Amino acid sequence: MFKKQNLFKIFLLFSVELAFAQDRSIELDTFLESNVCNGCNLSNTDLSDINLSNAELENTNLANTNFSASTLVNASLKNSTITSANFNNSNLRYASLQSAKLDDSDLKDADLSYSNLSNSSIRNTSLKNTILDEAKLDNAWANNINISQSSLVKAGMKNIVMRSSVLSMSNFSEANIEEGDLSHSDAHGSVFIDTNLIDVQFIKSNLRQSNFMNADLSNANFSSADLSGTDFTGAKLINTNFFNADLRYSNLRFAKILNINIDKAVLCKTKLPWGIRNDNCK
Repeated sequence: MFKKQNLFKIFLLFSVELAFAQDRSIELDTFLESNVCNGCNLSNTDLSDINLSNAELENTNLANTNFSASTLVNASLKNSTITSANFNNSNLRYASLQSAKLDDSDLKDADLSYSNLSNSSIRNTSLKNTILDEAKLDNAWANNINISQSSLVKAGMKNIVMRSSVLSMSNFSEANIEEGDLSHSDAHGSVFIDTNLIDVQFIKSNLRQSNFMNADLSNANFSSADLSGTDFTGAKLINTNFFNADLRYSNLRFAKILNINIDKAVLCKTKLPWGIRNDNCK
């Protein structure tokens, strides 16, 4: 009797899994014919190296799906679950990804220019060498991402949370990162020319040899940050906090300074409007 019950349970489980597989196969076929599959389950599907421009995949389960080298120009993936997905070398220009979950995904070498990732979650995601020019990432959750060597020119990133991330050698020129949190991140060698960084948090971040020319850093917090060799020429530094920051070899000579906090900051060959400070040279 016991063996019969177990066999019956195994049969039921197999039947359910088979039914799900058949449903998913039907949904995939429907999608490939119509380019529309809102609310579907296309998880663990291979959609690589195909043209999916203007596809509609809203509220869809796309976890572990392979989109590598595919074209998704102007595709809509709003509110979809796209965790652990592969978008390596894909084209997502103008794509709509608002409120999507892209955690643990691979977007290396992808083109996301003009895309909309507002309110999305892209935690633990690789965006290395990615193009995000004029993309929207307002209110995005982006902790522990790798977005090094990427271009985010004129990107909208207001209130983004991007803590403990790798941002090195990237271009954030003319982006709006107001009220963002980039604390504990590595952004050495990055460019923030003409960038809006009002009220941004850079606590304990590595910003060595970065370029903040003409950036607005009013009320920004650089507490305990490494800013050695950084260029602040023409930057607006109003109520900016440099407490305990490393400012060795940095250039603030032509910055617009008012009421900055440099208490306990490390100063050596630091160029300030009133002269060069060598307080901590050895």
